[in-house]
Amino acid sequence: MLLSKAANLVEKKRESIVEDLLSLGVYSHNGKDVRNLEYHEVKTALIIELVKRG
Repeated sequence: MLLSKAANLVEKKRESIVEDLLSLGVYSHNGKDVRNLEYHEVKTALIIELVKRG
């Protein structure tokens, strides 16, 4: 049960970051659609995009 809650929390965080990326106009990262990336990949994509924008 606890593991299930943790997995749901991570998925909600991933979805939130995907929404942030899409609102910034980022639709792909490393040739993949951001909607199909895993949590650590979307987190990395967001950090890279924020650093690029200064």
